[in-house]
Amino acid sequence: MASLLHSRLKADFGWVFVVLAVRELLDMASSRGLPGAAAQLELALHCLHQARGSVPEALEMLLSGGPPTTQGHPLADYHYAGSDRWTPEEKEALQKAFHTYGKDFHLIQKQIPSKTVAQCVEYYYCWKKEQKLASSTLAQGV
Repeated sequence: MASLLHSRLKADFGWVFVVLAVRELLDMASSRGLPGAAAQLELALHCLHQARGSVPEALEMLLSGGPPTTQGHPLADYHYAGSDRWTPEEKEALQKAFHTYGKDFHLIQKQIPSKTVAQCVEYYYCWKKEQKLASSTLAQGV
């Protein structure tokens, strides 16, 4: 009986480590340390799936930009929301254009020819969310 209980506890304890490792992977995916990390949870979960649950392999995939896909693969052209990289100059140009044109993203995009209107809209909402989080953190004194 004691060995059965020991086996069960050992198995349960092992799952705790797996859950913690996955949580760390997802925390890393949404940290500011990764480019475009605002919405990388979807990509991290896709990497974990492709790695068949191996957290170290999923992390390696995540850091290299995602799982490899071949031409013709259904996900070859898939765009993960929030995964576009923006240079500091592009960010500044969007913010200036926003203050000039408001939410007219067609005019904003003309100031940033390297980005599409959809990318400008996506960045804008991530930027606003980031500002809101920053101001609520300051208000709470954290």
